[in-house]
Amino acid sequence: MKRLLVLSALVLSLFMFASCTGSSAGSESSGQQGGSSSPFAPATYGDIFSSNIEDYSFSFTDSDKLFVLIYQIGDDYYRSYSRLTDEEALALSAAYEGGDAKAEVRDILNSSAVAKTDNLSKSLPDQAKLDSYKGKTGAELIDTEAVSLGYILQTNPLGISVNWGVFQYLVTFDKIVSSEDEIEDQEKFFRENSITGIQFLNYADSAYEVTLD
Repeated sequence: MKRLLVLSALVLSLFMFASCTGSSAGSESSGQQGGSSSPFAPATYGDIFSSNIEDYSFSFTDSDKLFVLIYQIGDDYYRSYSRLTDEEALALSAAYEGGDAKAEVRDILNSSAVAKTDNLSKSLPDQAKLDSYKGKTGAELIDTEAVSLGYILQTNPLGISVNWGVFQYLVTFDKIVSSEDEIEDQEKFFRENSITGIQFLNYADSAYEVTLD
C-alpha cells in the first residue's frame, strides 16, 4: 500500500523554519485551540474549495483509492474523505508524479462527492489545558495525556514535537543546545525537564487514518 501525502504550506514552513534556524516557530497558530464546532457538511470537494479555507493538506492511498482532505475554516479544522473512482485515482496519481498535485486536485475532484466530514476541532485541548503544563515535567504530560513523542524541531530553545490525538504540538523547554545530538536520550530528557510552553503546530499523521465501508 502506498500513501501519497501533500502537506499544508503552514506545516511545511514550520518544519523548515525550525530545522533551518533553530529558533522558536511563530506563535500565529498557537491560538487555534477550541474551534467553534460550527456545522459544515459539504456535498462535494468543490464546495470545500469554494469556501474560505485557509490552507489544506491531503493524502491518497492508491491501493484502496481513499482520499483524505484536511483543511481549516476560521477556528475549525475539518477532515473530509471518500473513495475515488478509477478515473479520479488515475488523474490524481498522475498529478502526484507531475509534482503539482496540490494545484490540480481542485480541478480533478471539484465535482466529486464527499462521503464523510469530521470536525476535528472537537478534540482540540483548550489553551487553559496547554498552559496548565507550564512548569511541570514532560513526564507529567506523557503520563497524563495520550501523547507520543515526535522529533526535536528546534534547538533555541529546545523544542520537541508530540502527537496529541490527531494534532501535533511543539513542547519547549528552558534549554538551548547547539545541536540535537547533544540530547543522547530524547525521552529521558523530555520526562525529566520542565516544560516552558506548548504550541499548536498542525495535523498529526493519525489525522489521515480513516476507514470507509
